[in-house]
Order: sequence, then structure tokens, then C-alpha cells
Amino acid sequence: MLARIKSEYRRLKDGAPGRRFLDHYVRTRNREGARGSEWRTAGFLGVGVVLLVAGLLLSVPPGVPGFLLWVPGLSVIAARSKRIAILLDRLEAGLRRAWARLRGRHVRTALMEQTMPPDLADALLVLARTPATLHALLGGLTPAWLHADEGPDTFSAFENLAHLVHGERSDWIPRSRIILAQAGDRRFAPFDRFAHREESAGKSTDALLQEFADLRAANLATLRGWQLTDAELALTGEHPALGTVTLRQLLSAWVAHDLGHLAQIARVMAKRYRDAVGPWRAYLPILDR
Repeated sequence: MLARIKSEYRRLKDGAPGRRFLDHYVRTRNREGARGSEWRTAGFLGVGVVLLVAGLLLSVPPGVPGFLLWVPGLSVIAARSKRIAILLDRLEAGLRRAWARLRGRHVRTALMEQTMPPDLADALLVLARTPATLHALLGGLTPAWLHADEGPDTFSAFENLAHLVHGERSDWIPRSRIILAQAGDRRFAPFDRFAHREESAGKSTDALLQEFADLRAANLATLRGWQLTDAELALTGEHPALGTVTLRQLLSAWVAHDLGHLAQIARVMAKRYRDAVGPWRAYLPILDR
């Protein structure tokens, strides 16, 4: 029986995708006919179920190749049940279509980034990592870590996060749209650095982290979709305090702004231990910046 199972598995593996299980069933029925069909079918189905269950159980511990059992188990079961064979063919076809769509999106994104100006592609590498970095720094922390600050009119770690959420909604992409439109009025609306305090009132850290991740993903999708050229990156808008600025400068500032607030979060959190470190304070300049 083991030799038969190995043979059936090899035939199944070499079959045509989307038809392999049904063809495997038809080959088996043509070969065996009605000879002892009920007992033979019951016996092989039993073996297939045992292999399938054992393989699935062995797949739980890390490093154990349970597929060496459950894949042959599927082969044996499909050879004796037409309904299961059809179901497995449909499942395989659906998974292949889903994989093709997913792979196509990744390929399109990679191609777009390959054709971007190098400095913009580099910027995206950092901007895409900020949500996960913030989650690693702030997710699950106690209020003592989240709400400590450096004095009046300074930001705690929580406020830094809320400020980044506000900027994601009202700064970088909206101002980029103004520049790209090149309309008569290219002035940016003033940015309120403290607007986040009202917007974040009553919100949890986890809610802000998720909001930031969602906004950043949407904004980066928009940015990639523009497929900006060097000529477009040289277009200008009017900052209310800084005067004429280019789109390249704005997007570069977005990256530096992220990194600046990550540094600020690290600094304000480190200062909680300024006295606790004792004489090591002399070796930790972050505590006195």
C-alpha cells in the first residue's frame, strides 16, 4: 500500500494545475474499475485521513515537515472521492489566481519604485517603516512612559504620535497636491503644531497607532501612484513662513520630520531615567539635550 501511495503522489504532483486532482481520480477509477471497490475505497480513504490528520498535527511543532504526510494524504483521498477532487482543484485554482494578483501588485510597486528618482525611492524606504517603528516604541507602554514630557509646551511621546497623525492628514500630501496642481494660488494653509491636542483627546495610544498606520499607507499609495519625475519634483509652492519651496524639498522634509519625532520620542523617554542612571549620566548625552 505504501508503494501505491508514493506512486499516486508522484502522478498527482506532475498533474496539470486546476485539473490535477480530478484527473488523478479518473486515472484511479479507470485503473481499479469495480474490483473490490467498496472495501478498497474505504481502506484508502481511511489511510488518507490518518495521513492528513497526522501531517496536520506534526505541522504544529516548528521544524517538523508535516506536509510530507498531509500532502500524500490529500492525494489518497482525492483519488477515491470525486467531490473532494473537484473541490481541491477549485481551491488550487483560486489560490493561484489570488497569488498571481498579489504578486502582480508587488511587481508593479517594485517597477514604479525602480523608475522613481533615486532620492524619492530612498525616502519611501524610511516613510514606510515609521508606523512599525512607532508601534514597537509605544505599543503597550504604561502612561508613565507615554505622558512624560520635557516641560511647558513640549511634547510627550503620546503627543509626538498625535502630532504625526495630524500631519499625515493635513500636511504632506495636501501640500503636495497644491504644488502639483500649479494653480494660481500655490500658498499652503498654515500648519497648527498643536491642533493634535484637541483631535487626540480621549483617544488611546493603540487607536492613534492604527490611525497613523492607515493614513500613512494611503498617503504612500497616493505618492507612488503619482509616479513623479524630476521635473515634477522641481515644481514649487509657497510656504507661509519659508516662502518658495519645491516638491522635492517638501518630501525630504517629510522624511526628516519623521526621524526628528522618533528622536524626540526616544529623548523624552530616556529623560525619565536621568537621575536613575547615577554617574552614567556623564556618558549619556541624550539625557541633557
